[in-house]
Amino acid sequence: MNGKERIFAAVLNEQPDQVPVIPIMMTRAIRNLPGNVSAKDCQVNAELMAQAKMTTSAKFGGDAIIAGTDLFLPAENLGAGMEYLDKAQPTLFRHPCPTKAEFDLMLERSEHFDPTRGRVLTVAEEIKILLQNGFGDSHLVLLPIGGPATTAQLITGSARFLTLMEQDPQFCHQVLRVATNTIKSISTVMAEAGAHAINILDPFSSSDILPPEQFREFSKPYIIEIFQHMQSVGIAPILHICTFTEHIWNDMKETGAIAINGDFWPGIDRARQIVGDDYCLVGSVNPFTTMLSGTPEQVRKETLKCIVTAGLNGSYICSPGCDLDWNVPDENIHALIQTCAAVKYPIDLDQIEDLSETFISGHAKHKASIQRKEVRTVHPKHKILSKKNQLLEDLANAVIQQDSELTVSLVNTGLSEKISAQALLFEGMAVGMQICGEMYEQNDIFVIDLMRSAKAMDSAMPILMPLIEKDRESGDLNDRISVVIGLIRGNTQDIGKNLVALILTAHGYDVCDLGKNVSPEEFIEQAQAKNAQVIAISVMTDSSIVYIERVLSLLKELGEREKYYVVCGGAAMNSQLASKLGVHFSPNASAAAKLLNEHFKPEQ
Repeated sequence: MNGKERIFAAVLNEQPDQVPVIPIMMTRAIRNLPGNVSAKDCQVNAELMAQAKMTTSAKFGGDAIIAGTDLFLPAENLGAGMEYLDKAQPTLFRHPCPTKAEFDLMLERSEHFDPTRGRVLTVAEEIKILLQNGFGDSHLVLLPIGGPATTAQLITGSARFLTLMEQDPQFCHQVLRVATNTIKSISTVMAEAGAHAINILDPFSSSDILPPEQFREFSKPYIIEIFQHMQSVGIAPILHICTFTEHIWNDMKETGAIAINGDFWPGIDRARQIVGDDYCLVGSVNPFTTMLSGTPEQVRKETLKCIVTAGLNGSYICSPGCDLDWNVPDENIHALIQTCAAVKYPIDLDQIEDLSETFISGHAKHKASIQRKEVRTVHPKHKILSKKNQLLEDLANAVIQQDSELTVSLVNTGLSEKISAQALLFEGMAVGMQICGEMYEQNDIFVIDLMRSAKAMDSAMPILMPLIEKDRESGDLNDRISVVIGLIRGNTQDIGKNLVALILTAHGYDVCDLGKNVSPEEFIEQAQAKNAQVIAISVMTDSSIVYIERVLSLLKELGEREKYYVVCGGAAMNSQLASKLGVHFSPNASAAAKLLNEHFKPEQ
């Protein structure tokens, strides 16, 4: 079998000759070109991009070849501002229409699809070049396109889109309609170019962000429509939703996708049980802790573990959970591909070594899981509230229950009973937000629940803050530790950053939220202006690590590196990278609070 035949055999549950593998090398492929060619030069040049993919295929192998590099094609076509970088995927720095008025203007522009906007025709031309060089016969030729919910939040901004789901669902559906129509139009262009498959990347649909019921209302119907269109023009649809997706695996299958892929938290073993033995899964060798930071032997063992966990019957394609970073070592890519090629069907388990101490992504003992939860702060209710009176406990519960009216009522009652504004905030409402943060980290609640609890807390802030500021001005309160926090340049999905800001505020820190797409220079300017002790940086994309490096180099140039406690987190950060950069690492909001508390408030 060749690669194309092997992949379709897995999809059709016809058992291929060996384990098919898709090493997701989009931007990473550019590194293999001679002459130190930059990503930003390639990504707008179809000939260079095709050459990068063909060079990479010749060097490493694999059963598919991927045109394009990222999920931004629809958003860019609709007017998103993009920045192209030297060694990474491009990043979005401007939403096409963060306001409703701007959306109305965009509606006029988007009535007639224009493929000349953005890189649509560039990627289509790349596909044609790959086919001209014979890859259409030997490999699956596919490309990534952003999904409807992900594109919609790129149009408006992620936090705004989530808020609008609550406040103006009709408008959300208008945005989703534009996103869906654009995705369908781009799919048609790619079908005409000769692509075999499209992988719809919809990370915003993850249950880390959307509750299952919102996925079913705001995402799934549009994905189904897109996939029906793809099939009508001869394109095979694949669906990628990353991180925690257990609640929607069957929904993903029901969209009409020929396969679903991602990192399958809490584990591809569980995904196999839920979707059945005859449905194709794609993944889930960890792209960061294993492919980027692991050894070839660790890659080999994790690949084998994924195969025996999800691929015994042949309905499995081995792959990293997402695009490989520019810096993934060659030897790790070879280990992934060669391991798959060595496993033939039918698999003889007697020939597979003992893998009992090798763990897949999502398992509690996998390195990624340990990093995600290694510094969790647990606040059992009896521990937090044992010394607080009943009103403070009720106030914390009102925030947890998302009850704005009750929160305001209890604050007024507390003030009338001579409980200080500071106690009501930090020992009542803030405790509730801390508990909410930890419930989110445990996947017990969703982002939208956090936003509702934050709204309940915010409803009482106009009552409390003037009193707290008055006490501070009179010297009755100690100055709070000042934190500047923001989403670094090139990043616009600010949900996680907003959560960290909420939890730090709940722990009594004076938080200045700089927002999203914050330049290195602005981080430093604001830290100086606010006389901050902490610079907290959220980074969601690998391409933006260079901007964290820029923050640190600027601080060193100013002789102020030791002045600030720099903490970083987000999807693109991990403990090894943080150690390499010389910053503190926080895997989640509760961990960020614990880090700062241990450093600045050791007596607590």
